[in-house]
Amino acid sequence: MTLIGDHEWSDVSVTADLTGDAYIGARSMWSPASYENKKGCGVYFGVSASDGKWHMAFSVEKLKQGQFAHSGPLPSQPQSGGRVWHQVLLSVAGTRGSAKIDGQLVLDSVTVPTCNGWVALLAGKYAEDSARFDNIAISAA
Repeated sequence: MTLIGDHEWSDVSVTADLTGDAYIGARSMWSPASYENKKGCGVYFGVSASDGKWHMAFSVEKLKQGQFAHSGPLPSQPQSGGRVWHQVLLSVAGTRGSAKIDGQLVLDSVTVPTCNGWVALLAGKYAEDSARFDNIAISAA
């Protein structure tokens, strides 16, 4: 996991191009201690090439255990260099969150945890070496 920004951030939008099993996160308060003590917080959203779905989870622990709050099928995209890339947007403000994949709104105004934290980039559980990130942008929501 890579953390970006400030632990006080709360209302942010994150966009990135993802391939493999890759996730972006907002409000991430993850650390080895919080993972072991099951006190993690955050909103994590991304793509899983291993199961062909997008997923949202509300802690790193739940993401790694496959305990997703929301999931759905990935839209079809042409391969580029043997990989299928997806443009992903995660936006959280107050108690609400939304997500897009390839410009298609897949989650709108869902209830999300109200903690503060960093923006995160995470490699997925099943194929950690397959995750790739490009064109990352962060802005206030």
